[in-house]
Amino acid sequence: MRAFVIISLFLLQTQLLFSQQRKIVLDSAEIECYYDLNFKESTLDSNYKESVFVLLIGKNQISKFTEHANEIRDSALDTFGIITKEQGMQGALNFLASLPRSKFKYSIFKSNGDLEFNDRLFGVNYIYHEKVENAMQWELHSDKKIIANYRCQKATVNYAGRDYEAWFTMDVPISEGPYKFTGLPGLVIEVYDTNRDYHFMLTYLQKYEHYKPITKPRISASEVTHQKFLKIRDKAFKNIRISIQNSPVGASITEDVLMRYEKKMARKDNPMEIYNEKAN
Repeated sequence: MRAFVIISLFLLQTQLLFSQQRKIVLDSAEIECYYDLNFKESTLDSNYKESVFVLLIGKNQISKFTEHANEIRDSALDTFGIITKEQGMQGALNFLASLPRSKFKYSIFKSNGDLEFNDRLFGVNYIYHEKVENAMQWELHSDKKIIANYRCQKATVNYAGRDYEAWFTMDVPISEGPYKFTGLPGLVIEVYDTNRDYHFMLTYLQKYEHYKPITKPRISASEVTHQKFLKIRDKAFKNIRISIQNSPVGASITEDVLMRYEKKMARKDNPMEIYNEKAN
């Protein structure tokens, strides 16, 4: 664990910096959905890892999708200054250490057919946009079944190198779903790739009667294309040593830490989206 202390502190410091930026209020959430994600981050894995995501759907049809841990951290870090003042730096560091750690840093915002993807790689922010109608070319099927008391219909799509099966419901007639899966005539309840490497399942849905803002931080970021981001991601992970050394804390990283982190990241060879060089 000690080998990752410096990197972990860097990630915490980076998240704190983002939280202190002025936030933009995009909409007020009308519906909140929770999805469980079971995934295999390595092609060698036989067991699944788990994560919980939240989808906030606004009254003006603006939505935000991110890992629940990100939402918790963003809200909690707003109070960091108060805790530092009341409990000192050690108390503040203990507070940071107590917050849940996310497995995925990205956030996805959808509005009026536009999809905005925000992610962070080694301290650098990236943003790209996609048109939903171009990204998701759905095919509807006649297959139907009940999932968690919702009457669902099957749809399929090929996206970013994977074939997906999705089950949506007209019981919630909102064109939304986990991750980027939108564009269907109802809410996506379940979706998975045909290899079952990534599997989202709705676990909870509630409607809001009170104000709950949908926000995103006002930060500077490199705006790239979808495929350019995937290329940058793959290059960064294939050259993890260089990526860490070029990060803001690179000069303080020891050889032991680099070797341990290289070994850890080498197992992350099964991303949800696959870079397609021909798409450039």
